[in-house]
Amino acid sequence: MALENPVEAGFKDKNDVEQTMNYLKQAEDFFGLHYDSYNVDRNKDSAGFHIPGFSEDNYANIASKTAREISKTTNIPEESIDTVQRIGMFQPWLSTYAGQQVIQSLSRTFNIPLNDHEKSVMQKATENHKHVTKKDIKTDYKVNKFSFDDRPITDDQMDILTKAVYQKTQQILKEHGIKELKVYRGGAEGNVLGHYSLSKDLAEQFDKNNIVEKTIPVEQVWSIPMAGFGVPSQLEILTLKNVPEKFLE
Repeated sequence: MALENPVEAGFKDKNDVEQTMNYLKQAEDFFGLHYDSYNVDRNKDSAGFHIPGFSEDNYANIASKTAREISKTTNIPEESIDTVQRIGMFQPWLSTYAGQQVIQSLSRTFNIPLNDHEKSVMQKATENHKHVTKKDIKTDYKVNKFSFDDRPITDDQMDILTKAVYQKTQQILKEHGIKELKVYRGGAEGNVLGHYSLSKDLAEQFDKNNIVEKTIPVEQVWSIPMAGFGVPSQLEILTLKNVPEKFLE
């Protein structure tokens, strides 16, 4: 199954809010999701739009609703889940000390060994983290409501969270009868966690000369935006390299 009729009018100019919102709406029918709660605010950021869930005054959005649901089933504080979600919205998980906790958890939980590149990047991030002060982290939270250098939950809680996100994702996809997804990526593929888009047009904005196109079974999808992780404006699909049999029952 693939997203039909991707935006042809461009989505080239990210300042064009209306095109951006129309693009999101195209995913609505595909996922059976509702992006009606997305509001336009031309003054919030350089892209000309923002996701209400990560603004100060609007929590009636996909990510926050999911955070509440997962919090109820895992007993992990909703605000902590929300903080983890923010981290992945602005940088790839592997690129930050905070985000790497997610990669490490997925590696443990789904039995996917880290490769040499991932280990090297994580080691450097850990070394850099040693030079970050509590004052730096406090300032990050004051400005952004999260920090790339702070892990808001324990490793045990993260393992519970990554499992819960996977289960939520599988529930959504199967409820809508989706068995496989056609996805695209501009650039080299990840190992533990793959970042893809439902749109070739969007993937080409990252690297049009190196486009990966594949069809994956839903069992390999860790998260979609409706499950709380993944960038909606990129129609992002987060995938796992493999999934143990115990998760497929």
